[in-house]
Amino acid sequence: MVCGHCGRQLQTTYKRTPRYVCTAARADAGRFCLALEAAAIETAVGTAFFAALRPAELDLLDEVRAAQQADEEHLLRQHREQVIRAEHEVRLAQKQYLTVDPDNRLVAAELERRWEHALQTLAAVREAADRAASATPAVSLDPMLRRHPRAHVPRMPEPWASGRLAAAQNKDLVGGLVRRVIVTRPARDTVQLKIVWVSGAYSEQTVHPGIQRAVDLADYDRLIARLTELAGASHDDQAIADRLVVEGFRGARVARLSAASVCKLRRMHGIVSLRRRFRDQALIAGAWTAAGLARHLGVRCKWIDPRIAKGVLAAHRHPVTGHYLILDQPEGIAQLRASITRP
Repeated sequence: MVCGHCGRQLQTTYKRTPRYVCTAARADAGRFCLALEAAAIETAVGTAFFAALRPAELDLLDEVRAAQQADEEHLLRQHREQVIRAEHEVRLAQKQYLTVDPDNRLVAAELERRWEHALQTLAAVREAADRAASATPAVSLDPMLRRHPRAHVPRMPEPWASGRLAAAQNKDLVGGLVRRVIVTRPARDTVQLKIVWVSGAYSEQTVHPGIQRAVDLADYDRLIARLTELAGASHDDQAIADRLVVEGFRGARVARLSAASVCKLRRMHGIVSLRRRFRDQALIAGAWTAAGLARHLGVRCKWIDPRIAKGVLAAHRHPVTGHYLILDQPEGIAQLRASITRP
């Protein structure tokens, strides 16, 4: 695990829950680069790991590794050929110098300079060849994955999730395919993972960890605007939450928005719910609410409900809240008012 902000390796802490922490203070903020809960990150890396374990992916990895090995062998062969040529040039320069007439000083000096230059070139190409030969080879597939990929891959997530494998075993398995994971946090609620595979290729994942405050969500303003719009379109809190989840909105602490979190956000921003509108408003879309008509007539709602049940009042239920809406018919309302005063 590598910090994508400063390049240092992340440390693991186990206070309360496992976390990845970069202890290097960022110069621009005077605080740690990263401090992230490990669970969401490890889930994302595990998902990518099992996807890469598909036989087709393993075959592709073998092909990539074979091509890399061929390139490495070609490069080593070039270095060996350069060393052979440089050794030939040294022998030739040495022979020319040793056979020159010592009395011909100018020629002897030039041949000695060529010999020295050939020796320096030989030393340089030998050093380059040694570096290439000693370079760390690319990591190959774990022997177990190579021997039995098709037999083991479908069942691999089971022991992983069950906890039957030790943490060291899980780490070794991941290390068979993953070289490193580079982590950045462009926003409070967003973590970017760059998973670098042993082949040198990489894939990217986006993780949305839980945060303490909804206001730290990257799209918080858009969330509130959409919530206001849905609340104004006669949707209750659960329907609003479901719609927001489908549209890709998230909440704080837990990723999935709930009716309770929608209710809390409405209260914070003074967004009136549909049920509150039914309670506070008398007329909605040309119809009386039961509570509104009761206030208008100066009676209790219990006086209205039996008359709706008997069909004295023409009413229909609202499709979302289930509350009755009573048609605003002046003659019917006048007759209803007159019936209140009768003994």
